[in-house]
Order: sequence, then structure tokens, then C-alpha cells
Amino acid sequence: MKKLIISGILTVLVVSVSFMTVRSLAFGDKDSADGKGILNNGDSSESEFTFNVKRNPNGKVTGSATLRNPSYKSGNGQSEKIKIDVTCLKIVDNVAIFGGTTKRKSSQAKAEAVYFAVEDNGDAGDRIFRGFYFDDDATTDGDPQRCELIEAYVPVLEPIVSGNIQVKSQ
Repeated sequence: MKKLIISGILTVLVVSVSFMTVRSLAFGDKDSADGKGILNNGDSSESEFTFNVKRNPNGKVTGSATLRNPSYKSGNGQSEKIKIDVTCLKIVDNVAIFGGTTKRKSSQAKAEAVYFAVEDNGDAGDRIFRGFYFDDDATTDGDPQRCELIEAYVPVLEPIVSGNIQVKSQ
């Protein structure tokens, strides 16, 4: 009976360690990305962005991002500044893809999903993908976790004029 109990305990431990190993291979528990910078809008105006995102040891992603774009006008349902609560992070090599929620305007009932990506090229010039909403309907919210499905080569990344982006996968 003792052998059976000890064998059962060892089996549970082995399965638990195996699950933790597989989970740690799926993503690093210290994955993070942060940065700030300026983008040229092509109309002589510039957009500013900041973000700070990390994956906690339990796998939960937390962080925020802000994009200030003076070309956004209130007539199109957006304010000049977008604040994003980031809850999804996918890192492929030196590219980080994010998903989060934001409101286009303060009177909007629910936040909707938005996605963006950054590329850390060290001194060679960092790049950013400004992002996109889940859809063009502000009454639907979408799923920020879909960032996991976006391939790293899909976003069209633009060089930043100044700033620094850091992507860390561990």
C-alpha cells in the first residue's frame, strides 16, 4: 500500500513538472516589451507612442500603451490620444505583437480590441506597426487575445524617427 501511495505521489509530481515545463516552453515568464518614440505621419505632423508590457510568472499579461496622433479628428469618432490596456503579448524573435482594449471616444459603451506590433532592431533602427481595431464597428468589442494568431511577418512596420524599443523574451 505504501508503494502504491508513493508511486501515486511521484506520478503527480512528474506530471506537474512536465506541465510546467511545457507551459514555460510556450512562453517565457519574463517576456516583456517597452518603449517610446516618434513616428512621422507624412503630413508634417508626428505621432508619439509609449508602451510597457510584461508577462507575469503566472502567464498573465499586463501593461498599457498610448498613441497620440494629431491626425485623428473628433469627427471620425476618435480622439487625438488612444490609451490601450494590453492583455496579450506574443514575441517572435525581435518582434512583439500586442492585443488590448481601448475606447475610441469616452461616450462609447464598451472598449474594443486593438492590436499593434513593434520590432527591436537595437542600434539599426526600431520599427512599429501603428495597429488596427478588431473591426470598424465600435459596438463590437472583439478579443484582444487574438494577438496570438497574428503572424510576425503580417504587420507593416514603419521606422521610428526617434526613441527606443526593447523586446525581451526569456
